[in-house]
Amino acid sequence: GDAWLGDLIATGTGVCVSGEPPPAGRLPWKAIEGGWVLRAPLAGAWLYPWEPDTYAAAQMWQPRQAPEFRRQIVAVAVGVAGMVLACAMLKGRRRVAATLVAAGGATVGIVIWSGSAPPAAMVQASILVADDVVRADHWVLVGGLSGGRARIPWRSGLMPVFASRQQAASVMPQLVYDGGKPVAYECALPAGQTLTLRWQSLLPRESGEDVRPLTASPMRAVVEAYYLSSGWSLRGQLPSGEQWPTLVVAKRP
Repeated sequence: GDAWLGDLIATGTGVCVSGEPPPAGRLPWKAIEGGWVLRAPLAGAWLYPWEPDTYAAAQMWQPRQAPEFRRQIVAVAVGVAGMVLACAMLKGRRRVAATLVAAGGATVGIVIWSGSAPPAAMVQASILVADDVVRADHWVLVGGLSGGRARIPWRSGLMPVFASRQQAASVMPQLVYDGGKPVAYECALPAGQTLTLRWQSLLPRESGEDVRPLTASPMRAVVEAYYLSSGWSLRGQLPSGEQWPTLVVAKRP
């Protein structure tokens, strides 16, 4: 099926099918003598297990807690301030006792609640490499916040790319299984350290892509390091729901 073929082709493998008619599905098979062939664009397809330049984007990223968690922090701060103010309005010894009880309870509650803080922040970005087919390279950056075990949801083809052999040895993620199937990567990610992962998929070539002029993107440095081999150029960006815009690389006319 197209989904399985897309995962295979996106990594740089070519597939030939003999005979007629062309294979079913939406992927744009090309006719060759005696059959059909499907190949993805090769720009940026292969990476070694450790590639320092893939961390250029990480150097421009400041990992932060998710907005939902930051809103919880504000809510907790407002609640504690309200308790202190209410205690201060009491009279006599009750004020001192209530303040001590409120302070102790708030401290215990904050310690317990802060233990639920995510140990890492995550950002995702995509690079589209357009030829007869479009290869989508999906990049995931995971930044350690407080130190602890980071969990990255699994999908087929997701692979870590390290900055060095030393990083690979220290933060090598392990697959977590549920019912015999992989569901996530987990690794001990120290505070301030970033782990980069990538997975690839194949898309049919669509006409009328809304490519816009390029704005600032941390992924531009990664494109320039790995995708702009002879004959390829950075065309612009697409609107996307990800935190960073989707960049488009295509062959020069």
